Amino acid sequence: MAHGDLLKGAEKLAPRFAAGPLKAIREGTAGVTTASNQPVYYGNEKLRASMLDVAYRAAGFSPARLSTVREKQWNERQTARSYDDTRSDIYRRVRAYYNQSAHSREPEDWADILGMIEAYNARVTRNGSTSPFISRDVLRRIATQSAWPPRRELLRAAAEDADRAEPVLPMTAPEPRTGGLPGGESRRDRYRRERVARQGRGIRAQGLL
Repeated sequence: MAHGDLLKGAEKLAPRFAAGPLKAIREGTAGVTTASNQPVYYGNEKLRASMLDVAYRAAGFSPARLSTVREKQWNERQTARSYDDTRSDIYRRVRAYYNQSAHSREPEDWADILGMIEAYNARVTRNGSTSPFISRDVLRRIATQSAWPPRRELLRAAAEDADRAEPVLPMTAPEPRTGGLPGGESRRDRYRRERVARQGRGIRAQGLL
C-alpha cells in the first residue's frame, strides 16, 4: 500500500488530537488529496503543504493558503456547473425547435435562442471561463442529429433490408466487369454489402436489436 494511503488510513483510526499531525505529514509529503484519494493539482503541480502549513495543521488549525486554494477551486467548479446548466438548457431549446415541422418553426423562437446563445458566449468571454462556446458547428450538429436516425438504427434498417432481400436472377448471363465479380457486382459494392450485413448480424447476436 502506498505511503499516502497508510497515512490516510491512520488518520481515520487515530483520535482527533492525533489526526491533525498525521494529516499534516501526509499533505507535506504525498500532497493534498480528495476524499476518494485523488491528488489535488493547482496549475500543473500537485498541491502540497509547506512547512508553515504543516505546522499550522499539526497545531490543529486549517492552513490559510491551502484553504484559499481549495475555496477558489470549489468556486470555479460551481461556476462551471452553472455554465453547464445554461448550455444544457439552450441545447434543449434548440432540439425542441428542430423537432417541430419546418412550417411550425417560428422565427421569433429562433431569435430568442440566438439571444440566449449570444448572452452565454459573452458571459464566458467576460469571465475568462474555460467552458466551451456555443458555435455554429454545434448548432449544425444538433440540427443534423434531429433530422437523421443514429448510426445503430441505420445499421438495423440495413440488416433488416438485407434479410428481406431476395436474389434477382438475370435473364441472360451477365458479362463480368473488369476487376469486378461475377454478376456485375464490383468488389467494393460486395465488400460494403457484406460489411453492413455482418455488423447487423453482430448487433442482433449481442441482443442490442
